[in-house]
Amino acid sequence: MPVSMKMSLTKPLMLTATLLVTASSAWAQSPLEPRIAETRVICETGPSSTCSRAIHRILDQDRNGNVSFPEMELARAQAAELVRDRKNSLTPDERAIFGLTLFGLLSAGPPQVFANFDTDGSGSLDHDEMFADIRLDARPFAVVASDPAAVDWPSLAARFGKIGQSLIGMLPANASR
Repeated sequence: MPVSMKMSLTKPLMLTATLLVTASSAWAQSPLEPRIAETRVICETGPSSTCSRAIHRILDQDRNGNVSFPEMELARAQAAELVRDRKNSLTPDERAIFGLTLFGLLSAGPPQVFANFDTDGSGSLDHDEMFADIRLDARPFAVVASDPAAVDWPSLAARFGKIGQSLIGMLPANASR
């Protein structure tokens, strides 16, 4: 499975932002252009811990340190619109990532998935809640996301209910351990 496909199975709630920052240059025309361009550079080569904070900042549109459900829904809607508008400029892997992510999120029910990540019940996601299933470190995010030992796949899948269990079945055998 390509690294990008494995990445698509990590946290679809934050994947919208991840894809915006790591996708092709076609994304450069989005309204978030400066933040996306800056975050893309950070995520391609910088530590996953720094990348995850940059992703969280993109989603945290009101800059209060937490991501609310409306902020997450806005990012999801923007990503879906970008895919529709620019589908011909996306690579096959990028189209597959978005398709799988949006399908998984919508099938599982965005409010329920969000609630499953909101472990403190505050109604918003802080950085630690959003990335709880990923052991962030000094490696780039894509490398961490493709490392079976760095992602708690069973926990991540459980946050998405039955559809999560189906998605985890798409991983190579050693990735879900």
